[in-house]
Amino acid sequence: MTTPEHSPDSVPDHIRKPHLRPIQPIPMMQDGKALIALRDPTMLTEQTMAVPQQMMGIIQRFSGEETIDDIAAGTGLAIAQLLQLIENLDRLGLIWGPTFEGLESDLKHRIEHDGYFPRGSSASLGEDVETCRSRLEALFDAVEDPELEGEIVGIVAPHLDYERGGENYASAYYALRSIPKPDRVVVLGTNHFGIGDGVVLAQYGFETPFGVCPA
Repeated sequence: MTTPEHSPDSVPDHIRKPHLRPIQPIPMMQDGKALIALRDPTMLTEQTMAVPQQMMGIIQRFSGEETIDDIAAGTGLAIAQLLQLIENLDRLGLIWGPTFEGLESDLKHRIEHDGYFPRGSSASLGEDVETCRSRLEALFDAVEDPELEGEIVGIVAPHLDYERGGENYASAYYALRSIPKPDRVVVLGTNHFGIGDGVVLAQYGFETPFGVCPA
């Protein structure tokens, strides 16, 4: 039985028919229990939400097509519990709706104000210039000079985190160490978590441990 404030008819549409955003599920153990941490891969929020492993089957039904009543009837979960789960996801902006839109808007305004994208994977190389440079030099020391001949007009490097792909990055970028600094560098990257499709051009720079790399 649901109380009036938890009645499916009294909640906003994005809660009544929840639509989960793309998330990154991370298995974890806590006090001997198998949990799944739900992480926002776009990092609009750095908070994660852990749910029991068996809840994933229910969460996967949050497609925006089924109502709370439909999901409750299909899973056997009490509506009050279901609402609490959805509201917790919404609080972190993990379902499509006003909360997500507010977080996205805040980030857009921050990027527009700062003029650059916040530090991403490069943060794993160190918080300061010395640490970052030392890590990068160690990666270059671990690989051999490819000794390429001719003019280098571009490179194709793997797209991985530095922990797993560092030496591959070093092998790819090694050849650039001995050439004159180019006037312009065009970076083409994979957009794993974007909402749309096609090609997106950005006029913003990137924050790195070495400072801001302007566009």
